[in-house]
Amino acid sequence: MIKNIKKILTLEFWESVAIAILRPVAMLIFQPKKTGKRMLAFLKQLPQK
Repeated sequence: MIKNIKKILTLEFWESVAIAILRPVAMLIFQPKKTGKRMLAFLKQLPQK
């Protein structure tokens, strides 16, 4: 019983973490082009792999 509860808790935890990360990303994607240009400028500043 306890193991199952722990599994559910960790799943819910990781789900909430994923949502917390993806929500601002989605907001950036669906915002006007201004944000896109800013993101491109930011990506260009990152060191190339």
